[in-house]
Amino acid sequence: MALGRRAGLSDRQVADLDHFEASGAYSPVEKDVLRFTEQWTSRGRVDGDVLERLAAALTTEHVVILAATVGQANFTSRFNVVFGVELP
Repeated sequence: MALGRRAGLSDRQVADLDHFEASGAYSPVEKDVLRFTEQWTSRGRVDGDVLERLAAALTTEHVVILAATVGQANFTSRFNVVFGVELP
């Protein structure tokens, strides 16, 4: 919960993260950011409609930063699993 708060999430958003689609704690753009993250992480691709909505709501720079952040987090997580890195 502390990491979520440091990232700017409310307690309700942290609590609702696993069911964000049905939660009223997230805006439509925040839900699309979470969809982007979930789809790219689990499927390696993102639905076109999610990308279109993000492109309409965010600047190109912000979409690129989102993609870079998700990509780096996925790489780091997989690297840590392969090499048995345990985080403090």
